[in-house]
Amino acid sequence: MGECTYSDDRFAIYSSLSYHLLWPSASRTPPTLYAKIRPLMRIKVVEPLEKFNVRLTFEDGAQKDVNLEKYLRGEVFAPMRDDPLAFRSVQVVGSTIGWENGADIDPYVLYYDLKPAWEEEPEAVTA
Repeated sequence: MGECTYSDDRFAIYSSLSYHLLWPSASRTPPTLYAKIRPLMRIKVVEPLEKFNVRLTFEDGAQKDVNLEKYLRGEVFAPMRDDPLAFRSVQVVGSTIGWENGADIDPYVLYYDLKPAWEEEPEAVTA
């Protein structure tokens, strides 16, 4: 079983092995049911801008300029932090953005400007 960490009052990030799903924390709706209720958030286009900024176009038509610097933590993001050319190689991978080394960032985090997981203090989840 994964663990829940709260990014704000509206969302919970459910972590189980290698994937993340979001659903409203208040309802505790199971992720599989929530996916049927709410369509997946998808990034359609990513355009690198200056420094660690990108312009994202989402499937719903929303366009957002996002500074990714706060998300580039950990060893997997080291090449992108250290090399501007590596950072600029960002591309759409599936429904989100990612790099050739397998690093990616959850599209819901980018769309809703949620806190990065490393910035959260885990809360105990009771059954």
